[in-house]
Amino acid sequence: MQKFELFDETFDPFRTESYELSIQVSLNGFSFCVKDLTRNLFIALGDNAFEHPVAFVDDWNDRVRYILSLYDWIIKPFKKINLCFDSPRYALIPQKFFDPQKAKQILSLSHRIEDLEEIRYHSIDNDVICIFSIPSTLSANFITVHPKTNIVSSGSAPLNFHLSKNKIRHTPQLTLAIYNGFATANLSNGEKLMHSGSIKLVSAEETTYHLVNICNELKIAPADVEITQLGTFGTQDNDTTSLLTRFFKLVKQEDSIKHSHFSYQLSQHKVQYATLFNLSLCV
Repeated sequence: MQKFELFDETFDPFRTESYELSIQVSLNGFSFCVKDLTRNLFIALGDNAFEHPVAFVDDWNDRVRYILSLYDWIIKPFKKINLCFDSPRYALIPQKFFDPQKAKQILSLSHRIEDLEEIRYHSIDNDVICIFSIPSTLSANFITVHPKTNIVSSGSAPLNFHLSKNKIRHTPQLTLAIYNGFATANLSNGEKLMHSGSIKLVSAEETTYHLVNICNELKIAPADVEITQLGTFGTQDNDTTSLLTRFFKLVKQEDSIKHSHFSYQLSQHKVQYATLFNLSLCV
């Protein structure tokens, strides 16, 4: 993880009430971005590694204090705050079938729920409920300072992105969002969402195999599917992209989210931090 920060010259630490703050947390560190909602403009971006990766759930007490102590302005009130914990553990269910009392049971059908993780859920596009887990010490410590924080899963923003794009593209579409060690994959055929889930990232060959298998199981020819990639594979990026293009119709990287603008200082980082910037799509 890089360690850097970029602030547009218009960033004003005394105007946070007109800003949106998005924070993406992993076991190794966190990244953040700030969006000026008045101008619909991203004006700050930062990436910080923890001195030591999180090993125990109680470690989050110190890690959250570290995050909130780095900048004086980060504890001030914001118009909106999004918090995402990088985790492949999420599940979708149609809203009409959702029972909040069975949320844990539904999630446990496909994912292991770790000790001291809490179960959360929120709606996506009014028709789908996303159920996910997050370390309770992470969410509790953050909510103590920012009670109205919008806590979302790693699957939420990519799916919002996918659904908004799918409304104007009716050929088979697959949105692949890259995180540290895993990716989320959303596949649609026409206007129908066919698949949404996470896959482990091990190698270019395994990633390609999983995506091809998803398409084949759903009776969709990979050669007809367009892949939109959010984020990068790091050192495996060229190899993975090259291999995917052998099986799929098109593979392209998305470098911005719909209807948003970026400070010139942030523009060159739109591709790498696409999953972070896309948190702005979560409502």
